[in-house]
Amino acid sequence: MKICNTFFTKVSHTFQGKHVKGIRNTFNNLLSKVSGIKNNNENLRTQPAKYFKCFSNDYDSNLKFNYQTGFLSHFGRYQEPAIFIHGSGTHYENGKGIVYSKGITVDNKNLAGESAVDSYLSIKDFVATVKKDFSLDLHRTGNTGTNPLHLICCFSGSFRADSIAGELSRELERSVVTYGDNSPVEIFGKLIDTMDERTRVYSPDKRYPNGILKPLKPIIHFPDNKPGQIRE
Repeated sequence: MKICNTFFTKVSHTFQGKHVKGIRNTFNNLLSKVSGIKNNNENLRTQPAKYFKCFSNDYDSNLKFNYQTGFLSHFGRYQEPAIFIHGSGTHYENGKGIVYSKGITVDNKNLAGESAVDSYLSIKDFVATVKKDFSLDLHRTGNTGTNPLHLICCFSGSFRADSIAGELSRELERSVVTYGDNSPVEIFGKLIDTMDERTRVYSPDKRYPNGILKPLKPIIHFPDNKPGQIRE
């Protein structure tokens, strides 16, 4: 999953040692000019019911993009909860198809200048990890509501019952909406911007004849182990 933007999280940190000079300068020069994200309830656009939790931010200094993952209480046209996460496919490393990272990095390096290490998680482990790290219980009986949960994640979308979305639906006992057919997906704008009702999900593989990206149709999975279906 890719969010294309130039938004950075502001951080406050004391750096020590010559080996972190490059990372220190990057953060000082790029992140000090923008406002930050807090991982708690936020009053957004005078609508206090809307909030987000940001899992990770990685700024790519070459592409000038910031790659974010996280949770939104209201997403896109349906204004329903959504998870934005990286994915590698259902059958990667025995079903560990969720690529999970946490924290703030620049060019995939943390504040100490060390290369960040992603975790490959199964659906069950991912749900447990998000609950532990961010107090988000994604289950239907949890604290994120009972509306369908949107999963914006590369290679998770499919009509197949054994897709990542299908597995997540059964794990949560909750409807899950996904996008694409085992393809990469992307969102344009900041993570927070995807609360706008006009937001759509795209894939670089799906375009109109004139080359313009074509919005992907939502595919909804129910926890019944049946194939997903187009949601109108």
